[in-house]
Amino acid sequence: MLLITLPKILIVHLKRFKITDSSQQKKLNYSINIPNDISLEFLLKENSKESTLYNLSALVIHVGTGNEYGHYYCLVNFSGKWVKFDDENVVILEKKDLFEYFGNPDEDFEYNNNYCAYLLFYEIS
Repeated sequence: MLLITLPKILIVHLKRFKITDSSQQKKLNYSINIPNDISLEFLLKENSKESTLYNLSALVIHVGTGNEYGHYYCLVNFSGKWVKFDDENVVILEKKDLFEYFGNPDEDFEYNNNYCAYLLFYEIS
């Protein structure tokens, strides 16, 4: 199905929890390659002149090991600068530091980084 128009904001929810064979919940901290830009051109009808390029504009981060508890904060892109909003703490981040929030690259040791992005917000350019 092709679309006539695209939303201004695209929200992507990453599956970060699963139920194990023993009916326990487990957080999935594995690293995910989160692109800075994505295009949804393939969803539009051929003659559309609408922009299809989305830019990553915010992330919601979950801290903790379970889906029924934890702490949440967000990272927001303001004119090319990434800002971390964590309760009353507001910190400007280096762009290179953003990758640490994409998950844990060492899948065998899942709890050395129990904070990771699970909601991605993209804004159409």
